[in-house]
Amino acid sequence: MHCLRALLFGSIARQMKAMAVHPVATVTTILHCSRLLPHDLTVDLQRRRLIRHELLNRHDFLFRIIVNMLTCFW
Repeated sequence: MHCLRALLFGSIARQMKAMAVHPVATVTTILHCSRLLPHDLTVDLQRRRLIRHELLNRHDFLFRIIVNMLTCFW
């Protein structure tokens, strides 16, 4: 239980820090991973650094939950 809480707390902390420091890039990364952005924008967004690759790691559980929810509803 304690280990799970530590993983989720770290994920929430990373997501909140990303939203505070780079809110537009974080939202763009979420929309990109949810496949809600057109594919022709992907190259342009990566060139402008609006896709945050540090959010794409396997241990960012809150990010994955948000992406999966958006994928299911749209």
